Amino acid sequence: MMPHLSILLPTHNRCDTLAVAVKSLLAQSFQDWELLVVGDGCSDGTADWIEALQQRHPRVRWFDLPKGPGFGYANRNTALRQARGELIGFMADDDLVLDEHLARQVALMRDPAVQLGAVGSLSVNSDGVMVPTVGPLHDEGYYTAFMAGDNRLPAATVIHRRAVFDELGLWSETLPRRADLDMWQRIIGRWGRVGIGRDPRCSCVHFRAPWKLKGVHPDPHDFVIWQELLAEGRLDPALQIVVPSGVTPQAALWQRLSSEPDAGRKLERAALKALETYAYATMQSLSELHRAFGQQLERFAAVDAARQAAEDRLVEPMGEPPTVDA
Repeated sequence: MMPHLSILLPTHNRCDTLAVAVKSLLAQSFQDWELLVVGDGCSDGTADWIEALQQRHPRVRWFDLPKGPGFGYANRNTALRQARGELIGFMADDDLVLDEHLARQVALMRDPAVQLGAVGSLSVNSDGVMVPTVGPLHDEGYYTAFMAGDNRLPAATVIHRRAVFDELGLWSETLPRRADLDMWQRIIGRWGRVGIGRDPRCSCVHFRAPWKLKGVHPDPHDFVIWQELLAEGRLDPALQIVVPSGVTPQAALWQRLSSEPDAGRKLERAALKALETYAYATMQSLSELHRAFGQQLERFAAVDAARQAAEDRLVEPMGEPPTVDA
């Protein structure tokens, strides 16, 4: 029987974090999927690990390919051509997903009008602090920014129909980067905003790769409001990953999620609380700026009035000209 969902997972020498990414997929409540692991010139033991995994989980399919140009988009297309699912999902080799992640993505696609869906995500910085990534495609402002290249959606948050490939083609193999964004923009450009599904709940944890360029890949931790909230200790402690020495942040978080009861739900609730706190702090900051701006305008008006009064006092009124006797 064909799987309902095919998940594309490209990797290059990240066996240490790949294991956690795959474990988080195997723990999903939704299980009707196949995993397409695309090795882009792996030489670190990834092949041995995946081949051993396949003995227990044959729905994991391994594409052991030579290193492709750039980010290996041609290799990804090799796997996508063989995808058997009606839906296409994505996974990064250094991210992980909470147990309801796939179920929520698939639920978005039950609406036949939806061609592409996206769920919420948490972004992790080098200190192990998680904050929500805000990328509301249903919002006109962000929709316009996204179509202009402002992508704040980690790949694992996105799902779309496989049928779009028949009309739009596969990923571009000529772009130097961001072929995933190009694909999603083509889908949205073809079907418009009515073709977008959105679930804002954060079910994907995205670990920001250190090589990603600022500006090209916006980091929410750089936003002033998040920095202030973190400095003031106003975020839920569940949004902090405690990383022991010699352990990756991914493994540390997975240990918590897989061993503590209801850890995933606690993390989702902490993310929702953080978004509400962020919204309040933003409104408060804007109110303070508006008040300060109003006070500055009042000072400008007072200074202008004083200047005008001083100028009026310097100007003597003109009297009648003197009468000259003939």
